[in-house]
Amino acid sequence: MRPVPTSAAQWFQRGLDELELSSSADSTSEYRGDLADAVKAFEQVLALEPNHEQAHLLRARTLAQLGEHETALDGLVAAAARSPDDLGVVRAAAVSLFRTGQYEQLLAEDPDDGELLFYCASALTRLGRAGAVAACELLLGKPELQAKVMISSLTTRLELLRAMALAEANEPRAHAAFLETFETGAAHLGGPMTPPEFFEALGKFDDARRAYTASVESRPTTSSWKVAISTWLKAKRPHEALVASERLIELVPADSRAWFDRAEAFAAAGQRDAAIAAFERSLELEPGFLGAQARLKVARAATPPGAPGAS
Repeated sequence: MRPVPTSAAQWFQRGLDELELSSSADSTSEYRGDLADAVKAFEQVLALEPNHEQAHLLRARTLAQLGEHETALDGLVAAAARSPDDLGVVRAAAVSLFRTGQYEQLLAEDPDDGELLFYCASALTRLGRAGAVAACELLLGKPELQAKVMISSLTTRLELLRAMALAEANEPRAHAAFLETFETGAAHLGGPMTPPEFFEALGKFDDARRAYTASVESRPTTSSWKVAISTWLKAKRPHEALVASERLIELVPADSRAWFDRAEAFAAAGQRDAAIAAFERSLELEPGFLGAQARLKVARAATPPGAPGAS
C-alpha cells in the first residue's frame, strides 16, 4: 500500500503518476492511467496550495478527458485567459465549450465576461466554427468591456481573429478585413510584441498574405521592407521573405544589413549557395559585421542539398 502524501508537492507527483506523466509533460493532450484518481490527487494539491497553476490545469484537462466538461470548463477557461497563446489549452477549453453548448448561450445572452468572450472568439475562429465572426464583432462592439480585459493588443487581436474567421468561411470581404486590420493595427504588427494571430494568419490564409503585401507596398521604405522580411520569416513564408529582400536591395544596394537580411531569406528557403553569396556580399560592405561572419560560418558548414548525409 502506497504511503499517503502529506504535502502539495507529493500530491502533485501522485497525480502525475496516476496519469503516467513525467513532471515535464503537463501539456500532453491525451492522458492515460487512472484519470479519476488523478483528479482527486490534484484536488488535494489545490486544497493545500490553491494557486498551484499546473494542478488547476491538469485537473481541468483530466476532467475534460473524462467527459465532465461542465466541471472542467471553468478551469480551462481561466487557464486560457492566463495563457491565450497556448493552443493546447485553447483546444481543450473549446471542446468543453462546444460539448456543454455554453458558447451558444454565451453569445446569445449579452455576456459581460470579456476574457471569456475573447477566448470564445479565439476558439471558434481556430476551429473554423460558425459564430466566430459574431463572437469577435460582439466584443469589438463593447469598448467598455474591452477596457476591463487584461490582454495586450486586444482590439488588434480581435480584428485579426475576425478576418481569419471570414477567410475560414471563404467570405469575399476577408481580404478587405485583413487589409484594414494591418493598416489600423500597424503599431502592433511586426515587432517583438506582435500578436500570435498575425503570424498564424499569414501562414494560413492567402487573403492575409495578399493584404499584408499590399499594405507593405503602399509604404515601400527601407524600414518597412526590413520588417516585412522578418515578418515573413516568422510566418514561415521564405518565398515572400525573398521577394521583400529583393525590394530592399533595390532601395539600398550598398547596405550590408540589407544583404544580411537577404541571406537569411535565402537560408530559410533552403538556397544555401545563394545565402553564402549574400552573406559574403554583406561582409564585403562591412568587414567587421560579426553577425554576418557567424551566419556565414554556419551556412558554409551546412550539408549541401543532395550531398551524402543530407536529408
